Amino acid sequence: MITLQIYGMDMLVNRFKKYILLCVLFAISGCTTMGPPYTPPPPAPEGQSLVYLMRSSVGYGNFWETIFSINDVEVTSLLDKGYTWLHLKPGVYKFSAGSVLNKNYLSFPMPIRAGLEYYIDYNQEYAGYNSYRNSIRAIKPEIGKVKIKDYAFQPAEHSHIPNK
Repeated sequence: MITLQIYGMDMLVNRFKKYILLCVLFAISGCTTMGPPYTPPPPAPEGQSLVYLMRSSVGYGNFWETIFSINDVEVTSLLDKGYTWLHLKPGVYKFSAGSVLNKNYLSFPMPIRAGLEYYIDYNQEYAGYNSYRNSIRAIKPEIGKVKIKDYAFQPAEHSHIPNK
């Protein structure tokens, strides 16, 4: 009788271990953008620039999509390590990122010049005990070109953005 109880306990412990392992796998996988890996986009047409919108992996709220807008026009929504690209004419544009509840949570204006590549990155930075600071910023092309190779592509939902 004691052997059966120990055997039954072993089965319970094994099931519990499998359950814990499954939970850990789901937790560390997070939500990532599903799509094809990075492939170079076509060059920008004459007189335009190539602009990448990227969402780096974030620690807090990684299962929520980040909505990217340009001049208050929703362009795309991305999960961790997702990116899209579009061609823009020269001008000053307002780049924004946020959640479904607050789409323009973070924003900044930036001039775009023809013939250049721009990388706009949304990420989180550690800001102290249990707190993170969200940011959206332009990063240097030499950094963006390296980072984006590990990202998955999501097509832009809107690619015609009027400049201000």
